[in-house]
Amino acid sequence: MPSIIEIDSSSSSSSLPSLYQNPNYIDLTATAYPITGPQTPSSSNSSSSSSSCLQYRLPGAPGGGRVSLPEIPAEIEVLFPSCESAEPKTNPAGAFTFDEFCSLWKNAENRMGESTEHMEHRKEVRHANNNLPGLPNQLRAQYGRITFSAMKKLFELTRLSPEEIFLDIGHGIGNAPLQAGLTIGCESRGIEVVSERCDISKRFQDAVFEQSEQFPSRNIGSVELRNGDLTDSHQLPFMTDVDVVLYNNANDIGTSRSAIKGKYSLDDYAGGIFALLKPGARMITLTPMYHLGRSLVEENAFRTKHGLNYSIDASFFNYEEHRLPLNSTTWCPDREISAYIYTRCFQSDPEGSAFFLCSDKECYAANIPTAAIQRGKRLIQENCVSCTKKRLTQIRRRN
Repeated sequence: MPSIIEIDSSSSSSSLPSLYQNPNYIDLTATAYPITGPQTPSSSNSSSSSSSCLQYRLPGAPGGGRVSLPEIPAEIEVLFPSCESAEPKTNPAGAFTFDEFCSLWKNAENRMGESTEHMEHRKEVRHANNNLPGLPNQLRAQYGRITFSAMKKLFELTRLSPEEIFLDIGHGIGNAPLQAGLTIGCESRGIEVVSERCDISKRFQDAVFEQSEQFPSRNIGSVELRNGDLTDSHQLPFMTDVDVVLYNNANDIGTSRSAIKGKYSLDDYAGGIFALLKPGARMITLTPMYHLGRSLVEENAFRTKHGLNYSIDASFFNYEEHRLPLNSTTWCPDREISAYIYTRCFQSDPEGSAFFLCSDKECYAANIPTAAIQRGKRLIQENCVSCTKKRLTQIRRRN
């Protein structure tokens, strides 16, 4: 296994060769970028003018930020961030920084001998949903990845913390769970219905964690990636005992593109999973979950307008819409996209069950909360259990 070294930007140029000689150096605080090929060293950096050197740029280093090091053998990987960043060198939790994770991922690609983009364009990855016998509601779903920078933003928007558990429903090649586990330091999970994608995700997991083991001072979370289906009730504990869920349902792949006459859509199942999360949990989607009904704010605005009292049991969630910048996804890099963050509200049940109130002021259930989940199922209740009227849903909007 190759050794990994990193160059500490706080070190002077005269001490850098000694760090190079120690491949077990684990203070992962450097920000170094290779800028040239082999160079002939100056007399101030080496006692031998004939040895081959590589020149690197280190922010804040002497000599205009440039120093020379002996050429690094091919069997040693250098952990270079993939891009410059203004973020602190180390995370408060002691996990890997964003740039460090990008570098670990790049090293993993090199070990696997293939770029992420090349893997993603394989037929068995991009169009694998077309070959899922027994899962007809998955046949029209397609592969697409949220970029590392966009995931970093989503972690910030959801305030994902090291003490929480992150889940990616449809984890693809595993990038989001691995990024959460290594940069946030939280426990992280993923479930993916396509076995070929799951196999690739586990190869990335092995390659990234093999590198991280050389830096035992880092506090990173465990990552579990499963080959499974979100409609499988046996997977329910794995998917609901979590704090933040990513459910990529972009471009209606969870509704019209997965709906089959007489059967529930993927969004129906995902909505049931959300209702079973603990109060305070969050779910990220890329298409609004209209079938959840109206939010607590919306329901109470309606109740106030129609002479009903405000109640924390009027609905079990609130949501926010956020715009993500260009290059946030692989399927639509030239457009901004919306991300919707749904938050489970705290209601009157001390055990955290999700409730609704009927919006009909004449109904008994207008002031008596009823369960948001259908009895004996794990799907959202679509009708009032008392008056049987269909619940009012959020108004659809066109982007």
